[in-house]
Amino acid sequence: MCKINSKNRKKIEACYRDLQHYYLHKGNKELDFDDKPFTNLLDLLYPVLIKHPFYSNDFFVSAVELFLRKKETVEEDLDDLILYIEDYFNVNKDEHFLIFPLQGSGLKKDVSFDKFHLLTQKDEQQILKQISDITHIDFDEVKSSLDHTRKSRSKHFLEANMMIIKVENQTENVNRLAYQLAQFSVDIFKLIHSSFGMESSIFRLAQGWEEENSHVAILAKDGWRRGHGFSWNAHLKCKIDIDFIADEKYQRIFCLLFNAVTKKEPDELTDKFVNALILFGKATVQRSEHNDVDLALLLYITALESLLTEGFNEKRLRLSAIVPRLINYEGRSIFEIAEPLEKLYLSRNNFLHAGQSSYFFRSDDDMDFLERVSALVILKCFELDFTIQNGNEKRTTTWSNYIDSIFKNLIFGRLV
Repeated sequence: MCKINSKNRKKIEACYRDLQHYYLHKGNKELDFDDKPFTNLLDLLYPVLIKHPFYSNDFFVSAVELFLRKKETVEEDLDDLILYIEDYFNVNKDEHFLIFPLQGSGLKKDVSFDKFHLLTQKDEQQILKQISDITHIDFDEVKSSLDHTRKSRSKHFLEANMMIIKVENQTENVNRLAYQLAQFSVDIFKLIHSSFGMESSIFRLAQGWEEENSHVAILAKDGWRRGHGFSWNAHLKCKIDIDFIADEKYQRIFCLLFNAVTKKEPDELTDKFVNALILFGKATVQRSEHNDVDLALLLYITALESLLTEGFNEKRLRLSAIVPRLINYEGRSIFEIAEPLEKLYLSRNNFLHAGQSSYFFRSDDDMDFLERVSALVILKCFELDFTIQNGNEKRTTTWSNYIDSIFKNLIFGRLV
């Protein structure tokens, strides 16, 4: 059951008693948001119940109303109310399946792991049959739903490798999160690909003739739960070879990152790392889709700064000193990481403060290097995230002190 500290409990119990008196005096009539005692209790319970993995605004309100309808007298049963709400969340959740094309990707064979399925491009009937088998939803219903997606939203929806993600949650939450979960998946593929210096076929970089997909189909056994996730600012193209995901090593990394970025309970430090992943994803899009290397350079460096220099001065110096000692860039010495990183930071400064394009000062190899360094730093941050526990200080403070110690140990000669 969701925990309430003793200080807040007294306030919530008093508010709950007021609502019971109000409700019984009103004659058990339907409550709405004009009823102040009702909204007061909702406001106090919200911070407690929002931490539930299957929280839903609609079901939260409905559960409180349904519980009150059984009332005949005022009772001290706050815990019973909370358990009722939690049970209501659990009963109304269900399995959903997010389905979307990985346009531009390379994949030689189907791969399934954890709650993820990657399907190679096939004849439409074959792919629909596979989706039906994976979701356990009738073939005709799958066909009808995805025909609707293709005809009304994305006509090339089934003409690429496909990804399926199983999500158990309230339909309200799945509809809200569907696009972002798909975007995170694409960004994580790119992050792993860059971190380990993988190469893709040169043909992946070619501009596709098909219109970029902006939709994520949502399938479920109940028809009313089906729908679509969507973003006007979609970046779901995945123009890399993703055969590496057949390796269990990379599957574990993918799951670690996906679970971290989609965790229910908010955490300031993890959010910092997620923000860097988002910036990394935006940078790859600017570079591969729009050929805007200046903006990509700015985004990569900003991602690094957000992780390693926030709240500190000497940002260029700190990045050049900390990054080579934080990551393992196979085949490069500390100097071979620090020197080009400093030059790229100077190019970033010239662009940002003097409007001078980096075109004259960098090569494609420089940007490949920066992309890999950024990916390695972000991956390392997520790996370290699980080692930083809540203690006497905030996790963000612990992280900041750890990063600062690398720099200070170098300055004071305790680190080489």
